[in-house]
Amino acid sequence: MAQSIADLIQALSADPWRDRQGFTQDIEFYNLQILGESKSDEEISISLREWLEDNQPCLFGRMAAGNLDLLSFCILTDRDLSKSDAYIKAKIERFRLLWKIEAVQGLRSGFIILAASPRITAARPDDAMKALAKRLCFLYLRRQIADDEIYTDRLTLEIPEHTDRAHRNPSYEWRVGVNFFASAGDKRWWHDHRIPAGIAFSMNSVGHMARNGALRRLDHPNGTAALRPLRGKLGIDSLSTALKFAMLTIDGAHETPSGKATWLGELDAQAYDQLTPKCPFAASTPPKLRLKDYKAYHGWYHTDETVPADYFHPDVSRPATVTQKDLDFTYLFDDSLENPDFETTGLGGRVL
Repeated sequence: MAQSIADLIQALSADPWRDRQGFTQDIEFYNLQILGESKSDEEISISLREWLEDNQPCLFGRMAAGNLDLLSFCILTDRDLSKSDAYIKAKIERFRLLWKIEAVQGLRSGFIILAASPRITAARPDDAMKALAKRLCFLYLRRQIADDEIYTDRLTLEIPEHTDRAHRNPSYEWRVGVNFFASAGDKRWWHDHRIPAGIAFSMNSVGHMARNGALRRLDHPNGTAALRPLRGKLGIDSLSTALKFAMLTIDGAHETPSGKATWLGELDAQAYDQLTPKCPFAASTPPKLRLKDYKAYHGWYHTDETVPADYFHPDVSRPATVTQKDLDFTYLFDDSLENPDFETTGLGGRVL
């Protein structure tokens, strides 16, 4: 029989390295804000949104947490985590359903499940923490979770074409990646996957965000069509802009004791010119992205894997056993027949 969330939390071990080194200032501050006594889910969500807007290395996450207000939250406090797994599953399902309903309307694109607990926050990243992460993800996705595998959720957006009820508006669907974050990552080689106050799973659909932003742009004063914006908020409004921000995110990885965990490939002019398809934002390339490979990038962890086993070791510097991963951006712009990720994750596939 699988261990419960409550039992798995009790099995965690304190991290002696953390006791000596502490957290970075921002994590320490928001640990106190989130883990304070009698904090409501709403108060915790506000604090977490503030931290994400200022400190999340993913630029999509920062924008979604900021004025765009595109994130939904499911907060699991110590009170929740001490209850049965059936209770925890039911709470996740309620907030997941709310996220999906609001996403159809263009109100949300991302979802974060935060297990906020002082014991989790202070714990060592090891097999016990990995077991907890996999159990929490199982309660969310209702699938057994294996190490180093890619798991996804799905998100839908209705495209407003008709205003009368006699006609059904078309709807598009995207796969949404599921990624693990933890306080234990702070100051370690996987620092970019840190979060205050415990562990979390983050789901954010770049494709959904881009299509949603395009609809809002069309009714902006500089737009050309009569579609209503979402409270005047624009944000990412095309996949080409999304590619630019994805590259800036990878390039902006934090410097850790082992260097950056993700980085862009650098090309000479001849190799860059030979890339196909051509860069979709070539006419407005930021200086820091000139001659950078827009088709592929590299990392010491796989940015799409849900529970990377390499995180769950107490090492602060990157272990020698961690191997380089070669990853790609083509899901955001390569519409070739042999690249289904462009439709399922970038452009979106019509479902109604």
